[in-house]
This record gives sequence, structure tokens and C-alpha cells, in this order.
Amino acid sequence: MKTSSLQIQDEKKYVSELVFKVLAGEICVREALEKFPCKMEDNSLQCAWHALVHFEADEDFRKKDIEYAREQDNYLESLAIMLQNGESLPKNVIEEYNKYYDPVIKSETKTILSKIKSVFRFII
Repeated sequence: MKTSSLQIQDEKKYVSELVFKVLAGEICVREALEKFPCKMEDNSLQCAWHALVHFEADEDFRKKDIEYAREQDNYLESLAIMLQNGESLPKNVIEEYNKYYDPVIKSETKTILSKIKSVFRFII
């Protein structure tokens, strides 16, 4: 079933809160990604997901280059502000993400086996 535009607006606001919490250091990226809506039909939400993954992947580089870290923080903040206002991200931003990333398919339920695998991936 297709997600309603009202539900998408609520999801955008919710995701913006997650991004702000990551930027404030209140939660880690992994926790934010786990809390993302399960059905992300909106391209802006897909981009936010990938932007957070990219943020996490750049952790070492961010420590070495403070200017890069500042720019990335500002980018995530502007993305979060747009989502908080219920706006879609600019078309060119969405197209850039679509060039390099596949759509996110998040499972609605976690089996016991997948939870155990997640714990071992985190430990190892």
C-alpha cells in the first residue's frame, strides 16, 4: 500500500530529528539508521539514509580534516532542516544519490537470527 503524503511529512520530520540527534552526538549513526521508517518510499528519506551512511564512513577522514567535517555537518544540518519543514530535497541532490546508491530496503521485522548476526557484526 502506498504511503500517504501526510505520513511522508511525518516521516520527514521524524528523520530530521534523528539527523539532528546524530549531529548533537545524542545517538550514533547506527542507532539512527535502525530507527528509520521501514518503508522509505520518499526519495528524500532515501537520500538522508545514504547521507548518514556516508557520514559514518567518513569518520576517520572527519577527524583528520576539520574543515571537511564542518562542511559535512553543515550539509547534514541543511538536509535535516528541509526535512523538518516537510520539504523534499532538491532534485539534483536526489539524482546524485540515485547515480551511486541503490534504494534502501529496510526489513519491517527482525528475526532472532538477524538480531544475533547484528550483535556479532558489531562485536567483531
